[in-house]
Amino acid sequence: MGGYPSYLKRWSRMGQVGSSNLKSLLKIGNIEAVVAVANSQNLNDEVLDLVWWCATNTDQQAEIGRFLLTRDFVAKHSVGQQIAHYLLEFLPFTNDTTQLIDTTNLLLQDNLISQTAKDRLWKQGQRKTAFLVGFIERMEGIYPTITIQSH
Repeated sequence: MGGYPSYLKRWSRMGQVGSSNLKSLLKIGNIEAVVAVANSQNLNDEVLDLVWWCATNTDQQAEIGRFLLTRDFVAKHSVGQQIAHYLLEFLPFTNDTTQLIDTTNLLLQDNLISQTAKDRLWKQGQRKTAFLVGFIERMEGIYPTITIQSH
């Protein structure tokens, strides 16, 4: 019986993985190990690429992407833009209001997405207020000015 020890799941999701050898933890191949590394305080540029690669095409890819984008260095890294583009494409399939708010907030940091994409999100917010909450949390008074055409 191999894999990721189930008793570690609880504390690893809280960022308590203190191992300095995070690459070895990823070799387990279990999604909980990937989540643990994504939440680790020891995450660095070198391991970031591997974490995102391991998360790709998993059920938890969006969740892991949101975990990663909460880190400032990830938002400035090229992987941060990859994550942002994935989350932007995944947004229409997100039904949870809290996840919509959090994702919108995370996408608006730095220059992760283009101004056109930000304008599109703002427009979507006219129909779904969860997007607007993400803008309010992140932008603090610097909102796009888009005219909505009535039909």
